[in-house]
Amino acid sequence: MQEEYQKLILLYLSGEASAEQKQRLFQWVDANPDHAALYQTYKKIWDHASFREEQAPERVFAKVLSRIDTDRPKPVATHPKKYAWMVRAAAVIFVVGFTWLFYQWLESSADQTNTLPLVEVTTKKGETTKVTLPDSSVVWLNADGKLTYPEVFDSLQRMVTLTGEAFFKVKKNPDSPFIIKLPESQVKVLGTSFNVRAYAEEDWIATTVVSGRVAFQTHPEEKDKTETLISPDHKVLFSRTTGSLQRDPVAASQEIAWIRGGLVFQNSPLKDILAELSRHYGISYHFSSEAVKNCKLTGTFYDKSLEEVLQALAMTEIFDFTITEEAVLIRGEGCYQQ
Repeated sequence: MQEEYQKLILLYLSGEASAEQKQRLFQWVDANPDHAALYQTYKKIWDHASFREEQAPERVFAKVLSRIDTDRPKPVATHPKKYAWMVRAAAVIFVVGFTWLFYQWLESSADQTNTLPLVEVTTKKGETTKVTLPDSSVVWLNADGKLTYPEVFDSLQRMVTLTGEAFFKVKKNPDSPFIIKLPESQVKVLGTSFNVRAYAEEDWIATTVVSGRVAFQTHPEEKDKTETLISPDHKVLFSRTTGSLQRDPVAASQEIAWIRGGLVFQNSPLKDILAELSRHYGISYHFSSEAVKNCKLTGTFYDKSLEEVLQALAMTEIFDFTITEEAVLIRGEGCYQQ
């Protein structure tokens, strides 16, 4: 299988690939970051060797052989066909030998990449942190989150793993895509700013773009993967339960209000609001009944205490609350006003 796609890469780089071969190649490349790394490595070596002017892999190696033979005296070819098979055999041996050595080098490089030391940054409830990555990209990690990345990025791609919520300002590098691994999905960019929310206890994964464009990919390593491009002031929601995608226009500045210490709730269920307050203030909470959990509320708060936020929301008269040393107790009979 690996050899088949190595041939497809060479055919594509030489301009000999058919439309069907191109489609197969790029489906394979997009299916796995390791495939993309292999393709990028081939391309860099191809470009560096200035082979792009050649029309097919066979001619590339024939040209190499002809250069090796440039300074040798040319014997008179009394039986041209007698030597033709020898030239072709030499080219095949050269190709096979080169491919084997190149593949071994790739395997060695991959092993070194996979064993790079990883850095893990975590935040507790009630705290956020700012992280500068090895490529000078900057990440703001929200409360109760985890970000994992290598001490040194691979030259072909920059990959991190996120659990929780984070805002990214990615340094632009067209030769090295920036990839964020998420549950059953990933975000892929070259250089932009955007927010990603992927808490383990939440079904929806949300990606909001502030500047540039972002590719959100679902099931990136499977055949049924999808890719959705997101432009500024738009958000894509992906349901891990149903696999559905939802794209909405938003005010991106409100989506990243948490960086400035803000809390923004837009027609949000009370259970989601309490989960957010729990992360933001580091508190526990309980509902006295199920009836009030799905009541939807709206509000924006900056630099407010937990009590001030709850008092403002309770003015809807949908619920009331009690704050103790152990937890917040929410009481209510349902959304009778809605």
